[in-house]
Amino acid sequence: MFRALLFLTLLTFSFGGNSALAEDLQPGEKSPVIKKTFPIKHNSPIEVYADEMTNLKKKHRIIAKGRVRIKYGNRIIIADKVIIDTETGYGVATGNVEYTDESETLKSNEARFNIKKKEGIIYNVDAFVDKQYHISGKEMEKFGKKSFRAKDATLTTCDGPLPFWSICASSIEGEQEGMVEMRGARFQIKGIPILYLPYWYASIESKRKSGFLMPEYQYSSTDGSVFKGKYFWAISDSQDATVALSFLTKKGLKPEAEYRYVLNEKSRGNIQGLYLKEKDTLSLIHI
Repeated sequence: MFRALLFLTLLTFSFGGNSALAEDLQPGEKSPVIKKTFPIKHNSPIEVYADEMTNLKKKHRIIAKGRVRIKYGNRIIIADKVIIDTETGYGVATGNVEYTDESETLKSNEARFNIKKKEGIIYNVDAFVDKQYHISGKEMEKFGKKSFRAKDATLTTCDGPLPFWSICASSIEGEQEGMVEMRGARFQIKGIPILYLPYWYASIESKRKSGFLMPEYQYSSTDGSVFKGKYFWAISDSQDATVALSFLTKKGLKPEAEYRYVLNEKSRGNIQGLYLKEKDTLSLIHI
């Protein structure tokens, strides 16, 4: 799933071993001149690299400025400035903030987080998650290990500044196990609102899990504009089914269903069917 997401996954803090900073630099880029390692209670140390660094020991605070890089395992935070309270775990990153790990890349201009409580807020976020989903939003808030809430957010799988399709919502809330809940959503084609979804509950996880799938859109001269909503039912490890309802602007509604099963390596199959009562032709049943 909507595996959980985003820059604020740093708040899980299962830190790995150290590695050379030079491995993460771009060709021709010089390393920051100052390095410091400081402990976080119950966790491995965090490495901080910066051009300037101030350690306010009495206030339990570190201030890093200029090409700041924070490393913990294979996770990296880059920013112009980072302030971390080593006692409370509260931190602020500002200016060209970027977070990367093995599953996501995030860019922002400001992020506030709490290491110990695994909470935080990131502003004006632009993220690429699970090598598939682009998510942008005015504000994204993280609660615990996986849950999050994004305000005035957009979700799509398309690349580029003007995606072919996208869902814009007043709020997108991620739950455990990769489910997302959207309120006040609009399904858009090339930035043009096509369908209003006051409420939508769907799975964005790659694993088999029951739930609504992302809506689909296509166009043809025969059917006109086609909008399809689908529900996936993971019946068991060896069975599943998909139920869909399409609206064809030139032909009407088209419900359809497909059932799939695998008994063993040599025994598998599927059953599918649909019904379409066309506006201008006789009824059609296909199995």
